[in-house]
Amino acid sequence: MSGWDYEKRAAEVEVERAAISAALILQKSEQNRPLVKAELNDVQATSTQLELFDLVGRDSYDYVEALIRRLPSKRQREHFRHLYLREYHAVEDDGSISFLIGNKQRTHANHFLRELLETRLGKVFSQYQYDLEWLSFSIAEKWGWVLEQSVKYREQIEASDMLLRERENDAVKQKLPFYLMTESKLSVVAGHLSTILAKLQTDFFTERANSGEQFSDKECNDLLVTLYRRIGSLCETIGLPIRYWATFSFHDGDEDFCPNLKSIEIALNKAACDKFWLKQLKKAQKQMVEHLAIACGDVRKDVAAYISEHGFNAWKAQRKKNFDFLRSQILINLDNEEEQAELLDMYLKSSANPSIRHQEMMACLNGIEVWANENNHQALFLTLTAPSAYHAQHSEGGQNKKWNGSSPKQTQAYLNKVWAQYRALLKKRSISFYGMRVAEPHHDGTPHWHLLMYVAKEHVEEVSRLFKQKALEVDGDEAGAKKHRCKVELCDPNKGSATAYIVKYISKNLGGLGDVGYLSDEVEGLGFKDNAGRVRAWASMWGIRQFQFYGVASVGVWRELRRLTAGQIADPALEELRLGADLGDYAFYLDKQGGGGATRDLWRAKLAYEETEENRYGEVGKRIIGIKSEKEEVKSRLKRWQIVPKKAVKTVERSETANTGHSPAWTCVSNCNPRNIKGSANGTSGKLANYFAENAERLERFRQALKMRGIVESLFSETHIFSLLNGGEVKIYGKDYITFDGNEVQIARKH
Repeated sequence: MSGWDYEKRAAEVEVERAAISAALILQKSEQNRPLVKAELNDVQATSTQLELFDLVGRDSYDYVEALIRRLPSKRQREHFRHLYLREYHAVEDDGSISFLIGNKQRTHANHFLRELLETRLGKVFSQYQYDLEWLSFSIAEKWGWVLEQSVKYREQIEASDMLLRERENDAVKQKLPFYLMTESKLSVVAGHLSTILAKLQTDFFTERANSGEQFSDKECNDLLVTLYRRIGSLCETIGLPIRYWATFSFHDGDEDFCPNLKSIEIALNKAACDKFWLKQLKKAQKQMVEHLAIACGDVRKDVAAYISEHGFNAWKAQRKKNFDFLRSQILINLDNEEEQAELLDMYLKSSANPSIRHQEMMACLNGIEVWANENNHQALFLTLTAPSAYHAQHSEGGQNKKWNGSSPKQTQAYLNKVWAQYRALLKKRSISFYGMRVAEPHHDGTPHWHLLMYVAKEHVEEVSRLFKQKALEVDGDEAGAKKHRCKVELCDPNKGSATAYIVKYISKNLGGLGDVGYLSDEVEGLGFKDNAGRVRAWASMWGIRQFQFYGVASVGVWRELRRLTAGQIADPALEELRLGADLGDYAFYLDKQGGGGATRDLWRAKLAYEETEENRYGEVGKRIIGIKSEKEEVKSRLKRWQIVPKKAVKTVERSETANTGHSPAWTCVSNCNPRNIKGSANGTSGKLANYFAENAERLERFRQALKMRGIVESLFSETHIFSLLNGGEVKIYGKDYITFDGNEVQIARKH
């Protein structure tokens, strides 16, 4: 047919059809539109929820809420509502009917949210193999599951009538996800676990005992292993493996494998304890919730650096509880109950105090540098960063689509593996190395390392090459890897000491630097003090060791040597070490312990331990008691202390006051001089004489400590000596004060 344009006519037909369809849709929507606009009947709804409901209607609103319901916190759910609205409004108007009625926007936003949650959160959930459904079961349902897992032993284990009734009553019970359970609910779950596992053990041994058989020691051990295998398998199935299971399950079945029966006994004891399970569940839940916060973008600069606000607040609350406990307790010398000390004061004087720890690390680092310079070694400053797939956020901000779902704990394990392999390469080439490493987080909580390393100058090139090789072994060809994944810098003495390269990282991650003008280089505007608090909370959350010396003599031995006084050591080699430690000369101490890079077997002195009593699970711990060499073992901890509540001490005081008219000092931190007390038969001199006679050993140690410092005892009155023996301080000249800690006298200046 001439003049007929098929394509043009087809296009006209499509336009006509579209117009008719639009008219029908609009007509139908007019017919179905309610006379009164639908409202969200939720008095607790946020403004974002109200906006979302008004925009997309009931069906799409319910769909979005169902998707985000599994998120642990309100903040995270609100965050994803905002993302949904952002994506909804980001769709451009293309003039289509689908856009006009909102279908196009809803489809895009629904797809975006579903992909985001299933992809990012799916990567997190895949890291945790907990059977979340099992954990939310009632105890009767758990028993049913155990029976299904142990068909062979159905006749051994029977749920009681009460448990069966509970199972019927809870048939329609709504299950709560593990990571949303309250502590009280976790306590219930822990009780269920311990009850079931304890009964499994009891029934197992009861059946054997009632069988009338006689079992040899070997057969008893075999039965123990059989029970452990069954309990361990059940716990692994629900995602909570018990102690020793990884080793046992890996080697079980090998002909030459001999299971550690002590570890098995301890594991079975723990499996039957609700307190053990509650602790495990709380730790697992805490890390899982934090991991979800990382996936949701709640851990990043401009929101919450290093650790989520929820995690940081929980750490601060726990820290306050710890300090409240320290304030409420007192230490009592079991051999002399009049000698007492505040537990908080002892904490503040120990290396657990960040300020003391900072000073100790600086003393050690300076000593290491002095020894390295004397031996003409080169200092290197290394930086080790994980591949981009381990980072949840980009350094400049924004979610990293390549993120593999790793937690900070898993990234730390990767860095540890790289470091172990690198050390093995150096050892294989007989290259000696020593120094210190610092683990710190990027703004999204992903750890990276800074290392100060000393090596002989002839090995610098090989050490650098091997470091880059190992650091880039995984995804080394990705963009920016060579620039950002590993850095090797020669420490230039013209720019400052080698220690100065790492001291900034110690200060900003531990604290101890008083200048408030110092700011973090990771998060803009964050001061060192605030930075250190958040980093310490991050390290506590993931169990990451922040600071570690390597290739140098034990800092623990150094601490114990500083406790000792002249005359306690007979071995001249040990006494030489003690003198170096007493003078605070770590370089001298390091040299006498074999120098930098020396292996443990070359050390002159090592820590001496004694075993502690078994705990409720049968575990035997180790307690430091002093130091030892090939020739001698010397105790540095001569007193046995007990921690007791202050209330208990004050109760005893009131009793003594009622009987004698006065009470002894209940803390050795008191700076008060003794006074004549009404009702006392003795004056001050008599009381002091009695006190010195009762504490002759402590008085002699004080006198020896004065001699070691070259201080004449006649400078002090009896009341001064009394105060010093009880932990007080005495002014000797100007702003200088002297104290005695039970082993040494210290002179400090007050500013």
